[in-house]
Amino acid sequence: MKNLKTTEYSKGILLIIAGIIIACFPQFLSGAFTIVGALIIIYNVIIMIYGIFKNLAALSIPKAIAGILFGIFIIILPNAISYGLPLIIGIFALVSGFDKFFRALELKKNRGLWIIQAAIGMMFILCGIGFIFNLSHTSKNMRIIIGILIIIGGIGSLISTYKNSEYYSKNSTSSIVDIDSYSVSDDDNNKRIK
Repeated sequence: MKNLKTTEYSKGILLIIAGIIIACFPQFLSGAFTIVGALIIIYNVIIMIYGIFKNLAALSIPKAIAGILFGIFIIILPNAISYGLPLIIGIFALVSGFDKFFRALELKKNRGLWIIQAAIGMMFILCGIGFIFNLSHTSKNMRIIIGILIIIGGIGSLISTYKNSEYYSKNSTSSIVDIDSYSVSDDDNNKRIK
């Protein structure tokens, strides 16, 4: 139980630290991706050179090229996420907005309640345009929101672990029973269930 509690506390603390890094220090996260990607590339270049000198080029070069491409992907990943995610969300909001707006026009023809649907459609269209044409600002805000949510998750994990350990310490019986030896007789005098 103590190891589990320590693990849960560690998880909560690590979540809080990760949330702070994501929300407040994005350059650290980007730098970490760059370092890891560079190390992957360097390792695969060494593997490629080693394979060429040991006459294993046919085996090492395809693996090394794949590794180098993976290293480049790791280096590019933070920028792809920071610009790609708001772009995808913006396109989704724009398409949803137009869909809702045109459905509202259909409702108007049928004399339905169309104003609310049209307003929601316009709101989605404006949000989509805002996401698409302001990617850097949107990605910064999303990063901060994600960091805050991770911090909240870490604090929740710490509180939950504390409350659970408090509950179990109040409601637990004796800890461990140590038995050195125990034997059960197996004679016919004992009644058995048949």
